[in-house]
Amino acid sequence: MPDLELFIIYNNSTSFLGKLGYGFRRLSTTAEHSSACAASDLTHGGSLDSEDEKPEWQAAKKLIPGTVQQLHYDHVPADLKKYVEKSHYDYPCIVGRGSDGRYRHLMDESDINPVSDDTNKFLKVLEAKVKQAGLPWTSIKAPA
Repeated sequence: MPDLELFIIYNNSTSFLGKLGYGFRRLSTTAEHSSACAASDLTHGGSLDSEDEKPEWQAAKKLIPGTVQQLHYDHVPADLKKYVEKSHYDYPCIVGRGSDGRYRHLMDESDINPVSDDTNKFLKVLEAKVKQAGLPWTSIKAPA
């Protein structure tokens, strides 16, 4: 098991109805709820019609000293889903797991949303949250 695994879990599913619901949430955003999915804004720019990751997100992922999995909530492994739901965390969220196999909640929508448009800020917040949770963040990887 790697020293650090990160799971970015989107608050939408891959089903037709899930995509339709996401589109509706995008159209009905308000000042209070400015994003249909903050995690999607971070990784894909929140674009409903794009499956492509933002180039700046692709570069940022390479700087994270661990593995990163991006999952729609309907594709979350059973043990992780149980952890998130038993702990009453909402999607979207970011969960970490260390070499001990234990999950730790790192970020929720209120943490992701303010940094979803700036991957450098996101990386700084993520590093702090990872360290605060007692997970290893040895150093930022050098770009390949």
